[in-house]
Amino acid sequence: MTVNDGEMMDQTKALVRYVCEVNGLKCENSLDNFKSEQLIEILTTDCKFSGPGGLFLETKEAKFAFYVDRTKKLIPGFLAKINKNCCDNIAKHGWAATDKMSAADVFLLAYISKNVFNPFRVEITEPMLKEVPVLHGYWESHKHLLKNYMENTRGKYII
Repeated sequence: MTVNDGEMMDQTKALVRYVCEVNGLKCENSLDNFKSEQLIEILTTDCKFSGPGGLFLETKEAKFAFYVDRTKKLIPGFLAKINKNCCDNIAKHGWAATDKMSAADVFLLAYISKNVFNPFRVEITEPMLKEVPVLHGYWESHKHLLKNYMENTRGKYII
């Protein structure tokens, strides 16, 4: 479940993990599971962009300015941290945490989609992603998976 400020709740993480498991994306060994979970935790805790900071500002202009400033300050560091944690694995295997697609890839693609290609800040954030070449290449080569999923499951149950 995602609340109004965009925060991903623990129930959402559990549901995504479950959907990944029933669709064959469960890691087969403990080490791969650890790697996948480690990246998921980085994405959902250390690199969490959402927060109530600008919700209490009175004007739309003030809220917009707050989030633009927040984006410029936080997103480059977040992308660098994510890149540091999955760069070697992407280069070696083509996937975020293991040698095949896992829940970490689902979370990473969703993270990039939500935080980089958010329509309200894409003009600011897309160039930031391009400055992290491995992560940018990962997005470019895997974004079709997200697009296909959204097109093929629209209006259908995912389980």
